[in-house]
Amino acid sequence: MGWPTNDDFWYHLTTLFPPIPPRGWMELRVLDALPRTARSAAALAVAIIGQSGVREEIHERLPDTNGPLARRSPARSTPPRARPGRTDPSVLSSYAEHVADSRQHVDLLQSFLDEFTAHHHSPGSRTSIQLPIDLTGPSPRPEPLRRPDFVPGVEPNLACMQ
Repeated sequence: MGWPTNDDFWYHLTTLFPPIPPRGWMELRVLDALPRTARSAAALAVAIIGQSGVREEIHERLPDTNGPLARRSPARSTPPRARPGRTDPSVLSSYAEHVADSRQHVDLLQSFLDEFTAHHHSPGSRTSIQLPIDLTGPSPRPEPLRRPDFVPGVEPNLACMQ
């Protein structure tokens, strides 16, 4: 093997993520390094991203970043709507509507937790992925890759993951 060469270095550079993701792309990185309080939000994001229609729904619900709030002065770091928070009736009604809508995704999150988290696996531990990847509809579910030391019903030693 020897020491890395210039070709090795240039190849390594192709494997790095850009510091700013391209417009229109969302990145979730180092999910295993998230604090426990943030893991459920990341799991939900991963679980719903492949569901048909969810991406379009997210785009519909996100605020227009080219609208009046995007052109606020730099001195005002908080948009006007964020200041009153839950005391603003329109914010409160929007919050109640979105919380009620989020209940429809509970089953989806639970299926993700049952399929991956409970077995200490991730979507990346699949034996194969059907290409091309189509995020607009249901995807085939190949069998998850089993570690050689995986024994059903026996808890693995997770001390190194704590």
